[in-house]
Amino acid sequence: DLYHSVYFTNEICYVNMLFDIKNFSIEELQYAKILGKLFCELDTTNYSYAQIDRLIKQKTGGINTYLSIKTDSSGNDLMHFNIELSALKDNLPFALSLVDDQIKNISYDDKEHIGDLLRQIKSMLQAAVAQAGHEFALQRALATKNYAA
Repeated sequence: DLYHSVYFTNEICYVNMLFDIKNFSIEELQYAKILGKLFCELDTTNYSYAQIDRLIKQKTGGINTYLSIKTDSSGNDLMHFNIELSALKDNLPFALSLVDDQIKNISYDDKEHIGDLLRQIKSMLQAAVAQAGHEFALQRALATKNYAA
């Protein structure tokens, strides 16, 4: 499905891509979360991760990923892997090509770099829990609550 809206944004384009993942298993959802954290952090067949980082900073307003898991008013689960980006209108085709490159040509060959990134993610998560553990506990408790009912 394609949703399109037009707002005055001073020639800045905002793109949100949602990929349906409602049929993923719990294990696959966990890997999807990790994949989101690694998105734009690994080499592709076309660019090194350093080149990708530089190009994102030069040509876009950023590329971000996250998982969204919601329940609609009918009780249906909606689960998506989201990719968001912003770019000036003239840079949008290139920004979309970077995302396309990440989706189709990502390389998992640099095990040392992936290990470093995973350790960095773990460290940031541990720091976040130490600073706001009560928020994590609240999110976990609310995860079992169905607000659509």
